[in-house]
Amino acid sequence: MKDVIEIGFKKSNIIFSIALCLLGKVFSVFLLFQSYLPVKIICLIWMMLILIILSERILQLNQAIKEKVALKLDGEGLTNFTPIKTVCIPWNEIEGFQTGLYRTNSISIKVSNPARHKTTTIKDYVSLIAYLNDLFSSRPYLLWIDMDVLNIKKTELLAILHKRQLFIASKNQRN
Repeated sequence: MKDVIEIGFKKSNIIFSIALCLLGKVFSVFLLFQSYLPVKIICLIWMMLILIILSERILQLNQAIKEKVALKLDGEGLTNFTPIKTVCIPWNEIEGFQTGLYRTNSISIKVSNPARHKTTTIKDYVSLIAYLNDLFSSRPYLLWIDMDVLNIKKTELLAILHKRQLFIASKNQRN
C-alpha cells in the first residue's frame, strides 16, 4: 500500500463558493436597508455566518493557489487541511467515518475522544472561527472533511479511508 496519499483542493469549487458568499452578502446588505427591524437582525446574523464561510473559503483558495495538500493520509494518521485550523488525527483514535448527516457532502470522522478536537478557547481569528463553527455543528468542527473543496469524489475518498483504516488495523494486530 502506498505510504502517503495526498489529495488536493479543487479551485473551481472554492471560487464558486466565494462567489455565492459575495452574492449572499450583497443580498443581505440590500435587505438590511429595505426591511423592518426583525429582518434586519436576521440579516446581521446571516452576514456574520457568511463572513465566517467566506473567510474560510478565502484561506482555502490561498492554499489551493499555492498547491498545498488538502488531505494527507500516512502511516501516522489523517491530516485534514480543509478546516480553517489544521488537524492531525492518529489512526488509533479513528473509529470510523460517517456520511449522510445534515452536512450532506461532508464526511464525519468518528473518534474515540471527540472532546479533544473541540475548540474551547479563543486565542486568535482562526480559533474564533473554529469556535463559532463548533457552536453550529453537532460534532466538533475539526472532525469534518469538507468534500466541497477536494478534487476527489466522496465515494472514492471513503473507499480509500476505509482501506487505509483496515490496513493500519491489521498492521497493528501483527505487531
